[in-house]
Amino acid sequence: MTTEPPIQWFEEVDSTNALAARAARAGDVPPGGVIFAARRQTEGVGQRGRRWLSPIGGLWCSFAWPLGNPVDVLPGLGLRVGVACLRSLDEMMSSVGTAVDLRLKWPNDVLLNRRKVCGTLCETIASKWGPTLVVGVGMNVNNRVAEGEVGATATSVVEATGSEKDVEQVLLALRGHLMAAVRTGGLPGAWLESAQRGLHGPEGWTAIRDGLGGACRARLEGMADNGRVMFTCLDGPVSLVLERAFPEVHFRSSRDSGTT
Repeated sequence: MTTEPPIQWFEEVDSTNALAARAARAGDVPPGGVIFAARRQTEGVGQRGRRWLSPIGGLWCSFAWPLGNPVDVLPGLGLRVGVACLRSLDEMMSSVGTAVDLRLKWPNDVLLNRRKVCGTLCETIASKWGPTLVVGVGMNVNNRVAEGEVGATATSVVEATGSEKDVEQVLLALRGHLMAAVRTGGLPGAWLESAQRGLHGPEGWTAIRDGLGGACRARLEGMADNGRVMFTCLDGPVSLVLERAFPEVHFRSSRDSGTT
């Protein structure tokens, strides 16, 4: 029987990913992993260094786990983590009988009624004890975000359902899905099917980067079996298919002390 990693709760931290990174470098992450969770973050950061507002009421957590063989775990990890969050939110909504539109914004964010409700950030932390995987999750649960500029693109569970959830119970449910994600390699059938079924994309034609420093008019066609998204791209009279890859994990050296 596999033991689930313990959860350490804090009232306030700068960033749970930064806290997990410091623990990894200090050799304080047990072999079975640990989850750091906070009621509030003061310096939460998401993908591409963007600030993530982390007030009381949301779920802000990071799972730290010493990597055995990274080759077995890292391929497809970002997408699996996104699917894990999607599944957890779907179960939450199903349990209260609330009909909502949940989608995976490729590769690892979750949209609720077309607004962001959950974001993730996967990193590996290098230290003299070996690499440690850190999976950060920010989920808007009881915090209200539908005011101001952020509210145009984000939402929360309470805004969609009208009722608050026990954040600690939300994390307990999420923990099982995250553990399944980090104990799996690649994109086996059920993971890929969930990602393909829940894939969100712009309707019609939109502008995307072509990977060569330019942009083209493109239409999302779906997700390939390797987890990459496929676009039909129009460049004048030429039509071609582009596959967009994504960084599985962000790597940080033992000297990088950024708070992500």
